[in-house]
Amino acid sequence: MPKFINFQNDAVFPDIGRALQVSGFYLANEPSDVPFQEPFAWDPSLVPFSGNSGISYFARTASGQFFSKSPTVGWSLINPVTEKAWSKSEMLSSRQFKGFDISILDETGLLVKDVVTGYRSNYIELDTSHLVNIFNSVKGDPAFTTAHGVGKDPRKMRLKVVSNDYYGRQHTGEYYLTSPEPRITGVSVDMGTTLNFTPSITKSTGLVGIGFYASHISGFDLTVTGSGAALYDYKSFLPASDKNNYQINPPIVSSGLFYKLVPFDNFGAGSGFLFPSSIKPFNIDPLAYSQVPSGMTGNWPSLKQLLIK
Repeated sequence: MPKFINFQNDAVFPDIGRALQVSGFYLANEPSDVPFQEPFAWDPSLVPFSGNSGISYFARTASGQFFSKSPTVGWSLINPVTEKAWSKSEMLSSRQFKGFDISILDETGLLVKDVVTGYRSNYIELDTSHLVNIFNSVKGDPAFTTAHGVGKDPRKMRLKVVSNDYYGRQHTGEYYLTSPEPRITGVSVDMGTTLNFTPSITKSTGLVGIGFYASHISGFDLTVTGSGAALYDYKSFLPASDKNNYQINPPIVSSGLFYKLVPFDNFGAGSGFLFPSSIKPFNIDPLAYSQVPSGMTGNWPSLKQLLIK
């Protein structure tokens, strides 16, 4: 006589033999043409993969750039047998799935923050101001960061997502996210009673604005303080312009000043450009007056006389 097994509410689930997989990272609120790569090939010569805290060879890895103030990162949970993604309702109600553990690391693998455990959604919203704060709150290894120029940089972070199932199996996916700092590589200036600057900027997406700093001294510094430091005399800030043209009123007109332009994005200041010579505005706008000579007197030969000669 056949025997039947009755499964209770807390019964053991069918064992598919493998962990539920994290895959398919994406940014929900970024332009579709931002740089993105998945899988991001494992390469121990690159910082995210190197050292004891590098991304595991067995992890699913993606890389990409973001520019918005609050990037929303999403991913998929994949059944390794059917290779189909779970729906949001399945992730919420399934007893086989025990949620995601999410953490933020710097590019070297330093743990910056354990965000959440047992998370049953497949997206999370980040905030750049919060990222700056939590990166500033960890000590890390200052000597390593100084020596190698890497680490503790919120512009280069790893979002680590670990899936957990009923049997205790885990699968790790990591999204290496970068937000390159804006750089001004050159500036053209149109001078009148006002100054019109047109900077050449390496990125326009995510740009917040341009800081203008002026000094009587060439080669002045924006960060050095203390006795004898060459600091700026004037500063102003203009929001980002779609036309990439910025007009300012010179703080003084009696003499020239040296100007430095610094771009700002959601993370703060980027790399600026110091104009190589001082700039002095005109007392009057030369374009507002006729440049044609007038009031001339004298005898002028006719066109016919000129041709005969």
